[in-house]
Amino acid sequence: MRVLLATDGSSDAREALEWLRLASLPADTRISVVSAIPVPVVYEAFVTTWSEMRKQTDEVVDEARRRLGERWPNVTAHVVEGEPRHVILDVAVQEAADAIVLGARGLGAVASFLMGSVSLGVARHAPCPVLVCKGAPRAIRSLTVALDGSDHARAALRFVTGLPWPAGTAVHLVAVVEPLRYPSSAPGMLAPQLTAALREDEAERRRALEDVLAAAAAEVP
Repeated sequence: MRVLLATDGSSDAREALEWLRLASLPADTRISVVSAIPVPVVYEAFVTTWSEMRKQTDEVVDEARRRLGERWPNVTAHVVEGEPRHVILDVAVQEAADAIVLGARGLGAVASFLMGSVSLGVARHAPCPVLVCKGAPRAIRSLTVALDGSDHARAALRFVTGLPWPAGTAVHLVAVVEPLRYPSSAPGMLAPQLTAALREDEAERRRALEDVLAAAAAEVP
């Protein structure tokens, strides 16, 4: 399995690193650490700042590689020039990553790139599953998988159930039936018929999602 960790040295990125260290991943997992910095501009003042930024970023990825290397021997690190979201996605494609791990947002002084828009953009466009980490790292004992019957939801379930979780890990499968709102512009005389139709449609969608959950539950070890 190949996992890409994106970091900028911020507190959220450090938490993502620790989440990864606690993750239930195979012993032969190959980890790559990547961090992005702006393309240098030929202005004397900026070059000095960029050189310092490059030095700090190298230290960040080296420390991440050392920490992860305590558990997995196959850890590499990259510092790449470019826009963070593009860098993360490009490296994920180049390395055929099976998963990307990053923080929910970045507030570090090194690159400050894991902002919400970046993590969201990576999650939307990545060629593989994405773990956006938030909060204090801890051992995972409970998982919630949201299902709607789509191919992406089934892929999420397959990915989750394919990992070696500790015995006793609880898995909660959830589907949501969104209620249809009665249109305020509808004529009052049609209220009984429309209300009945909306309730029947909701019941039909509920039955379909119950079938989805039942099939999914059968797939969970």
